[in-house]
Amino acid sequence: MSDWIRLRRFRRLYPESIVTVGSQVQDGADIGRGVVIRNSIVSRSSSIGRFTTIGENCRLAGLGRISIGQFCSIGPDCSIRSDNHRLDRISTYPFNQIEDGGAGTEKDYVAEPVSIGNDVWLGEGVTVLPGANIGDGCVIAARSVVARGEYPPYSIIAGIPGKVIRARIPAESIAAIQAAPWWNEAEDRIFGELRSELTRTVGEGDS
Repeated sequence: MSDWIRLRRFRRLYPESIVTVGSQVQDGADIGRGVVIRNSIVSRSSSIGRFTTIGENCRLAGLGRISIGQFCSIGPDCSIRSDNHRLDRISTYPFNQIEDGGAGTEKDYVAEPVSIGNDVWLGEGVTVLPGANIGDGCVIAARSVVARGEYPPYSIIAGIPGKVIRARIPAESIAAIQAAPWWNEAEDRIFGELRSELTRTVGEGDS
């Protein structure tokens, strides 16, 4: 498919988002309003919430569901995978891909969904493995590998494998946000009257 044809297709399928011509987005992917995808691969199993940005050379792939919330920042060169080679056979080699025309199927892989909450930031080169459930507001340090498991909201996660280093903001601030999630508000309000509140330093202006 030529670049021009691909670009026209993206404009037709995702008129309220920006998908660059170097991207590969499979039919069936759920792309929200205001999403930006820069020269990345997005599988049909992916759901990307509104105003999330996907940096250069990212790969979202796998048989399991990949769910990314709203207002996330996915840095360049990130990999998010939602399936694994089967471990219950003598060999882990995907023999069935030969007869299946190179397509991965449940014959050779086990699907494990990945969930990434809202307002999550993945640094450059982060790898998210099958079965990871990353809470709202988390920050993942560059080059970290996030394995299967639950990661609490507003955690800072770093390392190989990724571990929770500390909470990003105080517990009372986390509770207040979770009680009234700002990302569910109308766009005009988020980019208007709420913007100054969302961009202030935590603790600034608090009594």
